[in-house]
Amino acid sequence: MAEVPLQEWVEARLTTHGAQLLALEKRIQDVDERAKEAIREARDAASAAAARQNEWRATVNDVASTKIDRSTAEARFDALGDRISLLAKAVDGMQGKSSGIGASVSLVISLLSLAAVVIFELLRK
Repeated sequence: MAEVPLQEWVEARLTTHGAQLLALEKRIQDVDERAKEAIREARDAASAAAARQNEWRATVNDVASTKIDRSTAEARFDALGDRISLLAKAVDGMQGKSSGIGASVSLVISLLSLAAVVIFELLRK
């Protein structure tokens, strides 16, 4: 085996290891760039999800603010039921006093006007 001078041996080793270190540094930079890109994508996705969630909450709040609560609705429907009962009693009283056609027309007109009031009240809220 031929002896190699120490300086040549050291330079050969430094060249080999230097090339390996440069390749390793390049791989580390590539991994770092991919990690940064993945973080950017994750942040963008989280931001988009938060925006969708905020939009959903705003929609739910808008719907909730335009609707009446159950107790108010029940009170209004109970009042309507009372009015219908009064109309039915009035029709029963009218049947003996007027013709059946006139009573029917009056009842239909009353019910239509009552329905219009109900629809108007529900749409107004």
